[in-house]
Amino acid sequence: MSCVIKTNPRPLVQETAIGFVERYMFGGKDVRPEDVAFLWFTEDAGGNGLAAWGRIVEVRIYPPRHLTLMFRVERIYAGDPIGKDDLSPYRHINDGSPIAELAQKLYGQAHNKVAAISHQATDFLTARFTPHP
Repeated sequence: MSCVIKTNPRPLVQETAIGFVERYMFGGKDVRPEDVAFLWFTEDAGGNGLAAWGRIVEVRIYPPRHLTLMFRVERIYAGDPIGKDDLSPYRHINDGSPIAELAQKLYGQAHNKVAAISHQATDFLTARFTPHP
């Protein structure tokens, strides 16, 4: 399984682990250690959208609807920004495309969150990193 973690921006260092406490939505409570994860820094808090690729190291579920998790940064995103402006036009499109899925899960609600994503969305985001993870 893969997921996206939408959170407030913070400094990133490749090959280090950072912790988060976020709400889970869209199947996010099912993430497990070693799952692929993409870090998405919310623009409302000064982020630029897609920020990093890595793996979940540890997960704990806490009511109501929150996770504490550790994320190991494997690659920091250095490409052209992909964020709210790129995804917003797809928020209300249900065509099964990875960009529409990401738009709905990341911007359907304003919350920071952990959300499960499909294989197609994983491939779409993975393609943004060079070389591919």
